[in-house]
This record gives sequence, C-alpha cells and structure tokens, in this order.
Amino acid sequence: MVILAEALYAVLTLDLSWWFSIIINNLPWLFVFFAAAYIFYDGKQTLRAMVFTVMYIWATTSFFPSLGIMYLIPSWFAFVYVSRVAGLTFALSVPRLKNRLPLIYVVLFYASIALVALGILT
Repeated sequence: MVILAEALYAVLTLDLSWWFSIIINNLPWLFVFFAAAYIFYDGKQTLRAMVFTVMYIWATTSFFPSLGIMYLIPSWFAFVYVSRVAGLTFALSVPRLKNRLPLIYVVLFYASIALVALGILT
C-alpha cells in the first residue's frame, strides 16, 4: 500500500510539495483522467469523478499484492473490459442507472476479482 499510504500521509501532514510533484510528474495521466471524467459525466462533477478514479486505481494497485492475487492475467483483463463495456453501455441506456456509473463500475470490478479468487478466471 505504498502510493495510497503516501497520499494519505501527505493529506494528514499537509505536504503540498508531495502533491505538487505527483501532479507535475503525471500531467499526461491527469489530463486523460480529467477528459474521461468530463466525457462520462457530461461535464458535471468532473473533478470529483477524476479524484475518485485516481484513488480507486491507487487502492487497487496497493491492495491486490497484499492479498496475493495476481491480477495481470489475460482472462481477467478480457473479462474486465468486456464487462465494463457491456455494463456501462447498459447503464447509460437506462435513465435511473446513468447517475450510478461509479457504483456499477466498482461492482463489475469486484465481481471480476471474485471470479479470479474462486478460480473461475485463470
């Protein structure tokens, strides 16, 4: 949990230089996440969606190795991407689910983790 722990420590100690270096060193990724959040949320709550996505990625890359789950397997990637496309496309077509995209995204992701942990995706 290196990057997530460092981020939490930087928030608690108000270490602005750490955040400045993270932002400056990752400007292309920052732009990509901001653009994706802008597209998926129609320009509303873009910053919140981008922060949620970054924290989600940091938590995932920090949490998996501690569980001993190897998540870089081709069948997992295939399932995750196909389920995301199908699930998010379905959610975008239903007006009541359109506001719940982050929740649907997280549920699909943890379902894929469960399938790896159960040995279904190997």
